[in-house]
Amino acid sequence: MASAPPTPAGPYTVPLHRLAQMLSECAAFQTRCSLTYPDADAEAKLVNGDGGLKRIYYPDLTDENALAGMPYAVITWGGEWRMPQSSGGARNYFSGAQGELILRIADKSRYPANREAALRDFGNFVGQVILTGDDDNPGLLELAALDDRLVISDLAQTEPPWECERREGEANGEIYWQAEFSVRYGFSGGG
Repeated sequence: MASAPPTPAGPYTVPLHRLAQMLSECAAFQTRCSLTYPDADAEAKLVNGDGGLKRIYYPDLTDENALAGMPYAVITWGGEWRMPQSSGGARNYFSGAQGELILRIADKSRYPANREAALRDFGNFVGQVILTGDDDNPGLLELAALDDRLVISDLAQTEPPWECERREGEANGEIYWQAEFSVRYGFSGGG
């Protein structure tokens, strides 16, 4: 019998999990996944896969059927992670783990016969996941301002939106769009 996976704890794994939680709380991501915002069980559904609706993966895409369920997101570690410490061994309570996560968002083309409309639609969706300007329908940057969330210090596009065609056998060769972002964070509290 397989044991339950460990709970994320500490400054190395908690940031991955917190970003996944925040993404599951985004109004635009919930809506695009056919949930009614605000869905109190969104994390259980989108991160843990309750009800067969897993759409947020970390540290990589482990489900071969994920391409059939769009949109989806993959969160993994970036190239930078550090744990600043003040000299003399004294704890500096204003520092904590700082690092980079990579966020890739993908969705099927809602306008497969019109690339311009498809790009605008995908761009609007991703833009709303990042920032809405509306605290009642939050994006990642609105959620980052809350006390118990990952402190996002910088969010930068690393790969612009691009159109991909699924290979034969991957949901009938449908067209989908994806984009990738670097999410730099400062984290304190250790978990």
